[in-house]
Amino acid sequence: MVYSSVRLLENTIVDIKGSVIFFSGLQLKLFKNARLTIGNGTYFSGPIVIHARENISIGENCCISWFYSILYSNCHEIDENSGIITKEVIIGNNVWIGNNVTILPGTSIENDAIIGAQSIVKGHYKSGGIYAGNPAKLISERH
Repeated sequence: MVYSSVRLLENTIVDIKGSVIFFSGLQLKLFKNARLTIGNGTYFSGPIVIHARENISIGENCCISWFYSILYSNCHEIDENSGIITKEVIIGNNVWIGNNVTILPGTSIENDAIIGAQSIVKGHYKSGGIYAGNPAKLISERH
């Protein structure tokens, strides 16, 4: 069974710029003071998870496949007093993200990049690159 769940806490902002499509199975959780921005023409197909304590920005005309996750942090302390580490995630315009991809905190994906299925994405990914793997690495160029 596919279900959707939206939880927006105090002072959160969801900024959808134009037409955005979410197919079934959106799990959205924005913690206090978080912001989610999604550009015009972006669509999400099937179950996706977006959890944010920081800012998450997804550009225009992005194609995001099913079983996709954006994680804002390590979610909980690993050791006593280690704290929760949070970092923003930025996805540029015209980015294609394959199925079952996880995007980790602090990731930046520039315009026109492709992320292959089942990749784990953390770090900076340059425009026009085709990336895949765990961790995702450059395997080719689009242009």
